[in-house]
Amino acid sequence: MRAAIYARLSAPQVGEQSTEESDSIANQVRDLKTMAQRLGYDVVHVFADDGISGYKGKHRPGFQRLLRAIADGEVDVILSRHQDRLERNEEEGFKIRVASVKHKVTWAFASGMTMNPSTAEGGLLAKILSPISEFESHVRAQRLLMHYEGKRISGTFQAPPGTFGYERENVVEWEAQLIREAYEAIDQGRTMGSIVRQWNAAAVPQRKKGKNDWSDAHIRSILQRPRHAGLMADKDGVIIDGLVGQWEPIVDVELWQRVNHVISDPKRRSSPGIRSALVGRRTREVRDLRSIDQVEHGLRQPSRHALLDPEVLACGQVRRRTSSLSAKRAPGRAHPR
Repeated sequence: MRAAIYARLSAPQVGEQSTEESDSIANQVRDLKTMAQRLGYDVVHVFADDGISGYKGKHRPGFQRLLRAIADGEVDVILSRHQDRLERNEEEGFKIRVASVKHKVTWAFASGMTMNPSTAEGGLLAKILSPISEFESHVRAQRLLMHYEGKRISGTFQAPPGTFGYERENVVEWEAQLIREAYEAIDQGRTMGSIVRQWNAAAVPQRKKGKNDWSDAHIRSILQRPRHAGLMADKDGVIIDGLVGQWEPIVDVELWQRVNHVISDPKRRSSPGIRSALVGRRTREVRDLRSIDQVEHGLRQPSRHALLDPEVLACGQVRRRTSSLSAKRAPGRAHPR
């Protein structure tokens, strides 16, 4: 039988212990290959989603490729460590069950349990276990929220993974220096755009995939973080009075407050809507000028818009050309006025 291995590992959340080595993608795949060899299966595909939650409904590329392989008739059995590795919310559970039933695909887990969703018993069992997995994920999420709130109240909330300037509670000095310079630049009257250009010119890498395409909004969000001044905020971003974070700040509170007073001024924000309107207006002006030029050279008749537009009619060339074109119309046909 042709087997497809599916392995998934959620990223450890802030405050959680690191995932045990035994749960790593490499170890899941190794154990499942051993299982396939023991059962006489031929492994034709290995799919994995590393660091992606199955509960939050995030896009899982490996899971999507698994569904396509099933739809293409390339799989007879799916091997996974547990059912909750395969699917952990009802929407994706429904998709994998429907695909498996349609193409007669069975499931086998590292515990030794096998399941055939095409049968009455297997389908019922898959439907029962799916909401249980989702329930366990929901309980875990609530437990983490309570944990985060306790950390927040005590002032020991760690920076989330990927926070520019910090690695958990520790300052990343070269990133922190860039952040300090940005605060000082804004305090001295420089614009956010100048900092964006400076960081992009220096190819400063972002935490996500090493990109260096910084934007005004991105750097603004970095400078607005209370953590940089050792301040704590609630889940809605409101500063908690009297609570000081138990980590090393990057700037002092006074500088952070001055800069955030400046960058929160609506007058400093650019409006994409205004820019879009100006671009659209300019495009229409260019189009109208081209139309005038074509009419002047006899390449086309004036449009109804041109005949009614006072600014276009103000051009003597168009007025004369309009009159000559109107005179050539068939007798008895009303002329535009």
